[in-house]
Amino acid sequence: MGKAIDLFFPVVAVAMAGFHFYTASMGVLTAMLQRSIHLGFGLTVAYMLAIKKAKSPVDRMAAILTWILGVGSIVYLDLNLYSLVERFGILETQDIFWGLVIIVVVLDVTRRVLGWMLPLIGVVFLVYAFAGSVMPGMLHHRGYDLSRVIFHLYLSTEGIFGIPLGVSANFIFLFILMGGFLASSGVGDFYIKVANAAFGKARGGPAKVSVFGSALFGTISGSAVGNVVTTGSITIPLMRRLGYSPVFAGAVEAVASTGGQIMPPVMGAAAFVMAELLNVPYYVIVKAAFIPAVIYFVSVFMSVHFEAVKVGIQGLDTEDLPDLGQVMRSRWYFLLPLFLLIGLLVIVKWTPMRVGVYTIICILVVGFLGARERFGLKTIVRSMESSARVALVVVTSCATAGIVIGVITLTGLGLKFSSVMIAAAGGSVPLMLVLIMISCIILGMGLSTTPAYLILAVLAAPALIRLGVPEIAAHLFIFYFGCLSLITPPIATAAYAAAGIADADPLRVGLTASRLALSAFLVPYLFLYNPPLLFQGNVFTILISLFTGIVGAIALSGAIIGWFLTSAVLWERVVLFASAIGLIDAGHLTNYLGLAGLLAVGLWQYRKKVRTAALAAESQKEEFAERS
Repeated sequence: MGKAIDLFFPVVAVAMAGFHFYTASMGVLTAMLQRSIHLGFGLTVAYMLAIKKAKSPVDRMAAILTWILGVGSIVYLDLNLYSLVERFGILETQDIFWGLVIIVVVLDVTRRVLGWMLPLIGVVFLVYAFAGSVMPGMLHHRGYDLSRVIFHLYLSTEGIFGIPLGVSANFIFLFILMGGFLASSGVGDFYIKVANAAFGKARGGPAKVSVFGSALFGTISGSAVGNVVTTGSITIPLMRRLGYSPVFAGAVEAVASTGGQIMPPVMGAAAFVMAELLNVPYYVIVKAAFIPAVIYFVSVFMSVHFEAVKVGIQGLDTEDLPDLGQVMRSRWYFLLPLFLLIGLLVIVKWTPMRVGVYTIICILVVGFLGARERFGLKTIVRSMESSARVALVVVTSCATAGIVIGVITLTGLGLKFSSVMIAAAGGSVPLMLVLIMISCIILGMGLSTTPAYLILAVLAAPALIRLGVPEIAAHLFIFYFGCLSLITPPIATAAYAAAGIADADPLRVGLTASRLALSAFLVPYLFLYNPPLLFQGNVFTILISLFTGIVGAIALSGAIIGWFLTSAVLWERVVLFASAIGLIDAGHLTNYLGLAGLLAVGLWQYRKKVRTAALAAESQKEEFAERS
């Protein structure tokens, strides 16, 4: 059986890649057909892997049977789609049977790919759909029979085949395929070499390489755990070798890799979903996310720098580093896919599908130029296979998230949740924001970026919008805190992955990562009512916000680490923290106060540093005099 899977798997992977590339180039099918075929490919790939890994004949037969039933339910839907529409929602026995089958199969395949957390959430919501009549308080609804639930989740675009799976089928898989080609073409390795050459020699070099490399790699990959495994396997051992503690090394990589989720243009694939939900062009989301992402990475970068100066960590030896000029001269064309991707999305403003097609073609050309001897047909097929495996996380999570969202829209739970949150805050907007932040972190624990955002978008975002927060600001607010659940204990998957590489305590890595990512906890509060931070307004105002935001991020890093020009005592850290808030905020008065506070601490520390240097020089003179 294993050998048969090995022979058949490349065929399925190539067919899956070919289907998505063809429909992106020539035009997608109708929503139900495109999404159901996409899910069918996902089920096939997942169960082929499950069959190969089966530890007993019973497990193998269970996987085969479930696979056949799952694909059968999709074939039934596609063959009878038009007759189902003509029946106006009147379900027959076979409709209900195949609807039950696909729900069970989706939950099962998600369990196999992602573990128990998301399927259990799906089961809880399914129970809620049927048992609403016995629920207390705001959870009460009239309850729905099996036929109504099956129709909503299986035979409409409100459930399993809703917007989440549609975005996965239309956009996300293309970018996953792009990431697969990037990895095999050598572009990802090129980004690490550029980061090493640019920052490896600086103080705390490997940590800065981690931040810069993860920002570059994350702009395309959009996977926090994937970033940790890819860049962390190189940077974490280097950080430890130079003197960083295992906990700090793991935390830096976790924070930097999580930043890839909020760094445009890909943003963990959730940006595509956000554009669909808000019904705005994709580049609008990219623009809005740019300044907050810059503030985040500047803060992390400077935290690494201050920690290196504070502890006395130097950079790597020159002989251990690649030459930046040589790297750029020999592989400059590896930058073309990134420039093309950003240019077509942001400047030309093409659709993500069209951009994905042209960027993939560019990567294939660049890969052939950069590695003629190893970037052939076999490498391309292996890239498609790895992309099919990576896509399972998105396909299964979007399908199960569709079940959750379908129940929420069917029962009206989203509006009830918003009402409860507003009532719990007692009309206080700041308290409301804190409650939603906590809800986002809790609901996002153990989930990947896309399903976490999807669930939060239908539960938490409406509460903010009802308070008058602009839609795009509300969705970015919940998106940020959904991403931060990846490094926030007790369930911090990115921190746990980094802790495994660093051989450190996962809880301590998560706590340290949360401290280093403090800017990400603060910025969402500030951009809610400050449009310039979301790239809205005139050019001058936006540039001022970008400048003050960067300066504020530096001040925040000093407050976090306890170092600016020299070691910072408590009152200096407090002033630096307050100055950072004032500078990141887009108001003129707060900017002036923030600059004044930062200048005051800077002058005070400069005098202290000069005085310390003078005392050290005087001490050296006295020692020299005594020896003489």
